[in-house]
Amino acid sequence: MADALGRLLEMVGLARYAAICRSETTRQCIKAWEERRGFVAYRAAQKASGVEPPDVGELTWGTYFGWEENAALYGAAARSKWGSWRGI
Repeated sequence: MADALGRLLEMVGLARYAAICRSETTRQCIKAWEERRGFVAYRAAQKASGVEPPDVGELTWGTYFGWEENAALYGAAARSKWGSWRGI
């Protein structure tokens, strides 16, 4: 399924997302899901990706967000040309 999605994303010009679908990390997450440990593998991959901003002394990102926190987190990534807080 991930390979098929990767091909589709490649065809529509989204090579970066296609590469994620085809990555070893994605394969490991799918394998972990089949072994009932997928969420743990997904969270580890997400943390390692650099997509989420880090916690800092003045701010710690929680597990559950209100509207304002959600908008701040995802708005920062959306404004970045790299799709990550690091590009800001």
